Amino acid sequence: MTAMVAFTAAMQLQTVAQGWLVFHITSSSLALGLVTSMWSVAMLLLSPFGGVLADRMDRGRLLAMTWGGTGVIFAVLSLLILLGHIQVWHLAVAAFLNGVLFAFNLPARFALVSQVVPPERLTNAMALISLSFNLNGVLFPLVGGMFIDVAGTGGTYVTIAVLYWISAIVAMLIKAPKEDTIRQKKGVFNDIGEGFKVVRKDKVLLWLLGLNLAGASLGQPYVVLLPDLAADTLHIPATGLGLLMAVVGLGGVAGNLIVASLKERAPLGKWMLAMGVAAGAGLVWLAFSSTLPFSLAALFLLLITGLPFFTINLVLV
Repeated sequence: MTAMVAFTAAMQLQTVAQGWLVFHITSSSLALGLVTSMWSVAMLLLSPFGGVLADRMDRGRLLAMTWGGTGVIFAVLSLLILLGHIQVWHLAVAAFLNGVLFAFNLPARFALVSQVVPPERLTNAMALISLSFNLNGVLFPLVGGMFIDVAGTGGTYVTIAVLYWISAIVAMLIKAPKEDTIRQKKGVFNDIGEGFKVVRKDKVLLWLLGLNLAGASLGQPYVVLLPDLAADTLHIPATGLGLLMAVVGLGGVAGNLIVASLKERAPLGKWMLAMGVAAGAGLVWLAFSSTLPFSLAALFLLLITGLPFFTINLVLV
């Protein structure tokens, strides 16, 4: 849990600081999208390999390696910022490298949870993990926004690097059952091929993955554009951007408390679809918001329903 707290804190600070820095270097929403897309491209291309590696080596060690590497990336970026040499292409390359590491980190994290948590408790465990992420999402965007206004993005990036290193050190202490951690397979591409065969044969799994992809590709880009919303539409400083991100975290907390309270035999599929429709309504509301109160309300609706959509989807998968 300590590793997850440090990791989620780093992620929340990263979201605020990277968006603010890119937009104030370029004043371009396109640049915001391009930098973030570099992370997404790496994740898309390498996630199948990450899943295979998570089956073949100690998952705690894999988490430590990827979190430690991410800390190095942010340490280099912080040095460039403090020296005044940072450019947007540095951030794009760093985002791609960060995506490469996360492609191996994400499967290991979820596999480790499903390995140590009994199946009947998995829904609650996934909700509580998301809850810890969102609790940090209430505090650290506010801290990050104020920190940027006071000390600049360089100091914020140093903090992010340290938090990732803390996560890596704690992850090294995790001991997963050996019989479940390492599985001998015929070959990497053979394992990936088997995974695609399973998905292709199971129509329910195919639909779940399709819904997850649709939600991520159509619903998540709003996060990328929040710095633009803060600066150009709402005309608020970095602290205001931190407030927007904090409401995102607050909505996620409320939503995942709802998921955690669901009974064991709750109709998760119906809950997921209802949450998805409501999140779409929140996204439309946000698109037409031009004042801070309306934007905060739209973000809360979007996250109190959107985060549970993804949490339930992962449980069902």
